[in-house]
Amino acid sequence: MYIEQGELSKAAKTVEEKLLLLNTEVHETLLSLMDIAIKDKRYDDAEYIANVDEQATKIFDLWEYNRYLAHFQLYLALKDRTKLLKTFVPMIKSLTKRWDVNKSLLYQHIQTKEVDEDFGKKLQKNILKSISGDEKASFLKDSPELEDILKDVK
Repeated sequence: MYIEQGELSKAAKTVEEKLLLLNTEVHETLLSLMDIAIKDKRYDDAEYIANVDEQATKIFDLWEYNRYLAHFQLYLALKDRTKLLKTFVPMIKSLTKRWDVNKSLLYQHIQTKEVDEDFGKKLQKNILKSISGDEKASFLKDSPELEDILKDVK
């Protein structure tokens, strides 16, 4: 309708918002599919899905944090300490990088809200706290690598 009326800016904003919403749904769906594959012990399938999610995140200019999330969850489930920590470091650091949605040509018309500058740091602390208390992550206890990450975040 906006296109027909010549209101191209409004049309672009509407379509970009829809694209962002759909990409968020695809990301969540891929995480669910990966979780199913893990529970079904189809680990190669789970890794394939994690790779697809990572690529989709890059292609559709989503928040950098999302790029690492699937692999992090996969390696946590597999208790693969080396790969988990290799993924965790850039993942946790990405939280302090501001995601400027409008820098992407895919979302340049979307109006954004100001985000609390401490949001990333708060999220980092919450994630680290939840990992410290998570039974699934108990294999990381007394990990010097995790201790280094904790020191960097503090």
